[in-house]
Amino acid sequence: MNIKIGRVLLAICTIGMVLLIKSCSVTPSQSIFTVNPIVTGRADAAQELRDTIVAFWQDYLRLDTPSYLNHFTPDAIRLSGRSGARQVGRSAIQAGMPAEWEAFERPKNVIAEKMTVERAEFHIEGNFATAIYWMAVKGGTRWHYTDQGLVFQAFVKQDQQWRVVHHTDAWSLDYNVSEQKPGAGATFDFDFAYPVKDLTRAIQFYTPLLGEPESVTPTHAWFNLRGGRFILETSTWGGRAQVRKQLPNGYALFSVPDAETEAARLTQAKVKLLSQPQKLGVDTYCVGLDKDQNLFVLWEKDFKAATNIGPTVSGFPALNPLAKTAQQTIQSWLAMDTVTLNRMYAPQGTWFDDTRLKHRGQERGSSIVPALQSVYWPRYDRGQRGIAAHLEAVNFHTRSFGSQYIVSYDMRLTGQGAHPFRDSAWVTQVFNNENQVAHTFIVDNNRSNAPALELDYSGYPVKNVSQARQFYAKTMGLGEGYDDESYYGFWSNHAVFGLYEADPEEDKLPQPRQANGYMSFWVRSAKEIYNYLQQNGSSFPMIPAINDKRGLNQQPGYVQVVATDSEGNVILFTEYSGRPR
Repeated sequence: MNIKIGRVLLAICTIGMVLLIKSCSVTPSQSIFTVNPIVTGRADAAQELRDTIVAFWQDYLRLDTPSYLNHFTPDAIRLSGRSGARQVGRSAIQAGMPAEWEAFERPKNVIAEKMTVERAEFHIEGNFATAIYWMAVKGGTRWHYTDQGLVFQAFVKQDQQWRVVHHTDAWSLDYNVSEQKPGAGATFDFDFAYPVKDLTRAIQFYTPLLGEPESVTPTHAWFNLRGGRFILETSTWGGRAQVRKQLPNGYALFSVPDAETEAARLTQAKVKLLSQPQKLGVDTYCVGLDKDQNLFVLWEKDFKAATNIGPTVSGFPALNPLAKTAQQTIQSWLAMDTVTLNRMYAPQGTWFDDTRLKHRGQERGSSIVPALQSVYWPRYDRGQRGIAAHLEAVNFHTRSFGSQYIVSYDMRLTGQGAHPFRDSAWVTQVFNNENQVAHTFIVDNNRSNAPALELDYSGYPVKNVSQARQFYAKTMGLGEGYDDESYYGFWSNHAVFGLYEADPEEDKLPQPRQANGYMSFWVRSAKEIYNYLQQNGSSFPMIPAINDKRGLNQQPGYVQVVATDSEGNVILFTEYSGRPR
């Protein structure tokens, strides 16, 4: 597979952000409001606020720094998924914009995006207003992409102009706005693992690239890249996941709710399973082979094993009454205390949390607690005392806002159960004058300053993509994905699971009954990665099905490096020009 522009750009798609094949057309720089907002309070000010929001994003797209900054109060807080950094005050916002805007394609010095507000809710009282709205984005010049975002803004009227005092947004969402219900969502979750001979050596190699691992045991290391997990593992699964020099040796671990049930279903479908489901620690695993005899693993995680570990909280200011209320709210969430949560939420209150799910949207009113019970809490290690995690609140801030209060802080959540994790998120809460929660926004901010930004796409070598596609789509139940020349990809929550065509004679792939997969990391700078790899003894193999040039491979719209890690596994690193970070 000589990597072509369409394949690579399609392969970086994740839920909510669908990148299309390279196009010669240019998306216009435009911000539009297509719906009438749902308004409570001063309806006479709705049109003015609507015009302000359109101008806000138009100035953003035009890279008009002075006009954009003028939309904020001097002490405004901006928590944007497009920047990845907490920005307090106009000077901090101004300092962060060049790097943020650099990530987008900018023909004629404007961002090539069309942003459309599809649903909006305004609450306006006097000189104070809040706006919650859904945005659909179409963008790109070299290639086209779509995205979806949820924005919360609090405005105050100063000098006859509505200005933002607090802004938070979340992107790469997949909510069904028109029908006001959760989107189709990803049909599966998977992690990706590489075998290692020397775990300490491998951690030392990967840490400067991926950041500090979120968890290390004597046999494993887990790296969290925006919610996607990359695993270094000493287990060879009976000799079937071994390091073979200058070849891809990785494999996917597909999350399943019940390994016994899934194994029985696959056996009925005549899938080759190399073992029956077996317990390893608290979890259950089952190893199988696809139609090309590539190794895969089914992984049932037991999140109910943390019966004796309870949640803890720190970081909230002790002498701040509002901090006490905010702490009680989040502690009730951690403790899975439904009685307190029902009492603390306003009847029409909302809850948004995209740290684990991107398709749910806002939970509302009486549906909040049932959704937490059935959808959100089951994704954490938990027991009778609640979620097994410690929550630290950092950069706690409160703001009086008309009859309401706005609370915001950085949430650092550290899992202490059988499945350790470290999650980072921004929390914004609006409290009414009765100290009830009107809105909660928990926005994923799992970012680091490491060179690698996230898991991008994986590749399993197959002899016939069409046949392999049927196996994974139908038999494995991954659903429908997207097709490109000699490649097929399936969207998951955090990365693409992909199939590419390979020739066993020319590429030495796939090798039967072995782990043959690779992972590609999306990186800030391919050149910096290449320099690091050179300095740390990597080689740069050429596998015809994967690349046609050694070292830095410059292509329109991206630069890629195919290399070996400290153990000899083949890995890929891809830098995209003009892709939002």
